[in-house]
Amino acid sequence: MNKLLILLLVAFAISCGEKKEMDMDNMDHSEKSDMTKEDSPSAKIMDMMHMPMMETEVQVTKNPDIDYIVNMIPHHQGAIDASEEYLLVATEENGKVLAKNIIAAQKKEIEDFNALIVELKKTNTDYSEIDYVTFGDESKVIMGAMMTSMMGVTLTENPDIDFLAGMTPHHQGAVDASMKILEVTKDERIKTVANNIIVAQKKEIAEMTTMIDALKNK
Repeated sequence: MNKLLILLLVAFAISCGEKKEMDMDNMDHSEKSDMTKEDSPSAKIMDMMHMPMMETEVQVTKNPDIDYIVNMIPHHQGAIDASEEYLLVATEENGKVLAKNIIAAQKKEIEDFNALIVELKKTNTDYSEIDYVTFGDESKVIMGAMMTSMMGVTLTENPDIDFLAGMTPHHQGAVDASMKILEVTKDERIKTVANNIIVAQKKEIAEMTTMIDALKNK
């Protein structure tokens, strides 16, 4: 993972409510080693996974439905970009199938999200009764925790393993954000989207965990 991206990720995690300090001079050997491999296939995959979220500010307004969908788009785009990058070097058939499924499903969902945003703006549901400052802060903490978990992945330089290892906390972030929106949303369309994401990505997390174990035991 390149040095600029590490610095951006640290700043992002802190801004999202993660208060842990990170001293670049006190990183352990494995973290320093990763920084010297910034052009490796595994590092490129991880960079592609992070960058759409890093380049897009987390939206926090007074409409949690719209914010949830808007913030999910760069998350999905990162999964797509990383999957496409992984397919350039993938050797495991199960990994290839998973990556292709992620690309197809999440491209379709982004199209649906963009259409839904238009409809949600027309509906403009009133959420004045919720403490949106607290809700927004909690949502940022979820995003920050996901980014911190992804930063904690130690690259093995086996792209088949590293793709799965990075995608697992990435998927968990979507699950956590979806569970959070279900606490407040009044919109049946949002409930459907969130529940579908939870089911699909929990299933893929389980599949990825099994695949990682199998690859490590080869």
